[in-house]
Amino acid sequence: MTSTPYLQDLASLLSRSLARLPRPFRDREIRYLEASQTPTGGFAGPRGEPDLYYTSFALRAAAMLDLADRGFWERSAAFLRTAAPVPADPADVLSLLVASGLLAARGVLLWSESVAAERLADCRAVLERFRASPAGFAKTPAGAPSLYHTFLAALACELLAEPRPDPGETVRLVLSRRSPAGGFADTPDAESPGTNPTAAGVALLRTLRALDPATAEPAAAFLLGEQRPDGGFAAHPGAPVSDLLSTFTALVALADVRALRRARLADVGRFVRKLALSSGGFAPVLAGGSSDVEYLFYGLGSLALLASELPPDPGLG
Repeated sequence: MTSTPYLQDLASLLSRSLARLPRPFRDREIRYLEASQTPTGGFAGPRGEPDLYYTSFALRAAAMLDLADRGFWERSAAFLRTAAPVPADPADVLSLLVASGLLAARGVLLWSESVAAERLADCRAVLERFRASPAGFAKTPAGAPSLYHTFLAALACELLAEPRPDPGETVRLVLSRRSPAGGFADTPDAESPGTNPTAAGVALLRTLRALDPATAEPAAAFLLGEQRPDGGFAAHPGAPVSDLLSTFTALVALADVRALRRARLADVGRFVRKLALSSGGFAPVLAGGSSDVEYLFYGLGSLALLASELPPDPGLG
């Protein structure tokens, strides 16, 4: 396993690299983020109501940008204390744990010690409800193991200092989802491998120290094949367009397999810059769509990964 938690490694890389980008650009994105905070302190997605998932993404973006306003963090904590329900699934569990850790790093405690014990017990109970086998976790309590949800649950277990899914069984689960094309499918009945499950599979194998060249190289080839002429990456071979979420996860996975420089990075940069909005935030696809704090995180993360390999882009700002 990695010596530090996977998300901590990733967050450190993103923060260091993003700091290389022009200050005016980063200040614009901070203003966008601050303006996106609702009066309750939370953050909303397309449905318009603030929730745990989007608030956690906002805090991850704020940490990447090194947002210093303590009031921002305290208002976010106030929302999470009063409005966040018991986590509904592994994604919510991870969102809550990540948010709590980011707040604590800035001296803002989300809960008292007694309440924290209750919330962590809730998180463990939710994970157990979604455990589909010794190897993995499902999208629904009665479903088959999902690579993506197993990845989320493994990250949550890491933050909870809980035993992960059985390592040997998890490796076998991941490898059972590998396609002849080198990518990974999320579930047994998935029609094709996809960018996001491939990234999840690669990350799981990496954290379990089971990512060998015989798996990493075909996975890299699959991901590189999902880069479209516009520079972005598509969610799967049949996807009609590339998108920002898939672009970010592809870049993360390519970094995990040490193949990031094999992508057309200058083209990726042009794609992401086209998605950057003049008022802050990022569109999900070139055709447009609503910006939100989740896509802000993906846009910033993509630019940060590019900045880790390329000179800073003077066109930003």
